[in-house]
Amino acid sequence: MHLKTKALLGNLFFFGLLFFGFRYGIAYLMPLPYVPLAVGSAIGASFLAPKFLIREEELFLKLFWKKQPIKI
Repeated sequence: MHLKTKALLGNLFFFGLLFFGFRYGIAYLMPLPYVPLAVGSAIGASFLAPKFLIREEELFLKLFWKKQPIKI
């Protein structure tokens, strides 16, 4: 599998995991209409999801609490 494919699948998987976790977690705690719930979950997931990066044919993982990416 190419590095770009691995990075794309990793980004998609972790975003989806956090999105559905936030969506059902927030919906469980406080009832909100569908649109604000989905928008808030998408914003939270996009900020907190780890990012997979490709630099010089190597795969890196960028976590939101670390400044430097980690080589995988």
